[in-house]
Amino acid sequence: HAVLGLFEKKEGEVVPRDEILRQEQEAQAMAIRANELLAQGKLERARDTHGKLIEKFPKTNTAVSSQFSIGQIYEKEGNVLKAFEAYQIFIDRYRDGEQFLSAVERQFEIATQAMNERTAKMFFVVPTKAQPSRVVDMFKKIAASAPATEFAPRSLFNVGLVENEAGHPAEAE
Repeated sequence: HAVLGLFEKKEGEVVPRDEILRQEQEAQAMAIRANELLAQGKLERARDTHGKLIEKFPKTNTAVSSQFSIGQIYEKEGNVLKAFEAYQIFIDRYRDGEQFLSAVERQFEIATQAMNERTAKMFFVVPTKAQPSRVVDMFKKIAASAPATEFAPRSLFNVGLVENEAGHPAEAE
């Protein structure tokens, strides 16, 4: 293991420009393949391809877009909680990404949907409202992850609404 570590890139080490270009081209080819799979309705395979792209080329611009795409695919699959988590990974890893605000907005929409509608399925059959504690956690994550956005105060307000509705007036304050 120590010998293998000799050839790995160290933190702060400069990567040659031609290597960056090669990685970006390979990543783009994988993204094109993922988008083809998505167009064919093969959502899981498209999501997996984006995931492999991120794993193999995490520092590329294409990886940034792929992480956002994973959230979108989870939404298409109807798995909004996984989508929320995928957007959180995007927010945590790619704060400077072009789609940062869109990821926060998607999270806010998902949390609002969980607060207002019957979204989670109990025993995979009957739609029910998400647990208040889960909804509160979602809104708190949004506020903590993106405090300078319009979604932070709106999220904190919704925390109060959810806590009050759940019969926890002290936590609502």
